[in-house]
Amino acid sequence: MSSFLDQVCDQINLQWAWEKVKKASVPGDIWIDEADLARFEVHLASELASISSDLRTGKYRVVPIRPMAFPKNPDAAGNARVRQYFNFSTRDQVAWV
Repeated sequence: MSSFLDQVCDQINLQWAWEKVKKASVPGDIWIDEADLARFEVHLASELASISSDLRTGKYRVVPIRPMAFPKNPDAAGNARVRQYFNFSTRDQVAWV
């Protein structure tokens, strides 16, 4: 019987987590860092192996979140508006899923 950590760090599980994050990463009500998403996908095998290794050894560190301005529709007078948004790295999203 494998441990919970073994199940979490299994490459098939991490691949599933990546696919779930990628599917949810479509522009709309959320702001997507398309460059981070593409970079992660280009290096997918090494990224998933790195997440697994870091989780198993207790060395996983969350990337600091980035505050960003998320555009809203202009107000009645036509003035631009933004709302606060926080961006989480693709790597962290995959690890959390």
